[in-house]
Amino acid sequence: MKKQFCLLFGFVISSLLFMFSCTKHSEDKLAGGDSCDTTHVSYQTDVLPIIQSYCYPCHSSSNNNFSNGVNLEGYDNLQGWGKSGFLVGDVRHDPGFTGMPYGKPQISDCAINKIVAWVNQGFPN
Repeated sequence: MKKQFCLLFGFVISSLLFMFSCTKHSEDKLAGGDSCDTTHVSYQTDVLPIIQSYCYPCHSSSNNNFSNGVNLEGYDNLQGWGKSGFLVGDVRHDPGFTGMPYGKPQISDCAINKIVAWVNQGFPN
């Protein structure tokens, strides 16, 4: 009986360790994806592609009907929203902010981390 208990206990612990080791942070590694480098983030290389993919469909000059007057096109516009705190608050879905993209799933952790790093690094172009 004691041996069965030890085997069952070992199985449960092993299962729990396996389940909790497979987190969202390790998904990219498991899928063979690249790591998320945020050491030297720039608007052109890192942030603009994210904004174009997730934000421009509603927040660009070509779609002012749905953007609530928020235009994120161009470095100066995006920097303004970054300085105000709305850019980071909205993409992270922080309490008190409108989660963006609106009505859609939150963007990836890597994309959020790149935007946050861009803001924290002083908006490098």
